[in-house]
Amino acid sequence: MADIETKPRIGICRGFTLLELIVVMALITLMFFFTFPRIHRFIFDNRADDATRTIAGMVLRLKRNAVVSRVRHTLHIDMYEGRIWATSESMDEFQQDAAYERGVALPSDMRVLGVDLPLKKRDDSGRADIVFYPGGYSDKAVVYLEKDSGESLEMVIEPFLPDVAVRERRLF
Repeated sequence: MADIETKPRIGICRGFTLLELIVVMALITLMFFFTFPRIHRFIFDNRADDATRTIAGMVLRLKRNAVVSRVRHTLHIDMYEGRIWATSESMDEFQQDAAYERGVALPSDMRVLGVDLPLKKRDDSGRADIVFYPGGYSDKAVVYLEKDSGESLEMVIEPFLPDVAVRERRLF
């Protein structure tokens, strides 16, 4: 038993070399370089995401409700007031006014630039109406949104697809 050495051996515990530390720091820096813009947008720009999610959710709900109730539903977008609300053809005037009051207001730093309805005549009244039919389809529409920061978004509502495509709008 006296043969077993109980002293710790010198040289077994090593640290990191300067080169290893530099490589690790460079990898961490590259990781943050590519992920920080997404993290920043997720943390600070979520109001635009909330607005687009709200509109996309309304579109999905209106398509489903039109099929279930067998009644046309309409998504109204007021470009001047930045207000969005939904009605159905079965509502009377009082119910339509109440639907307007329950409508959603866009964040103050976001505005609707316009709405393209390719199969309908352009309406310059400052209000666009996107119709959802009992057959499960809707009007094709493209909603153009802009934030005060200058970022532009477009939301594409396809007649036969349930989801709304949201993408950054490239201005050339």
